Amino acid sequence: PLYKPAEALSIFTRTIMGKDVATGSSDAAGFTSSGPSSVFDVMQKADPLPAPICYVLDAPIGQRCTADQIKALGDGSAVVKDYIVS
Repeated sequence: PLYKPAEALSIFTRTIMGKDVATGSSDAAGFTSSGPSSVFDVMQKADPLPAPICYVLDAPIGQRCTADQIKALGDGSAVVKDYIVS
């Protein structure tokens, strides 16, 4: 990095010399990790997307608000706190 050249050189030197990056005082040869060598074949189902937040100052309002929320805003029955319809 341009703004911290001495620190970048220190990290680079520790890596090349086989020392731990954090302190440079320990030999990193004994450091190991466990797990598969490749995870490209590991597939997991993505978490479901959170419900959209109806923010009244967001334009256009129809992109994040449900039809019921827009209707409640129109007739004045919506509960709004900090510009968010609950």
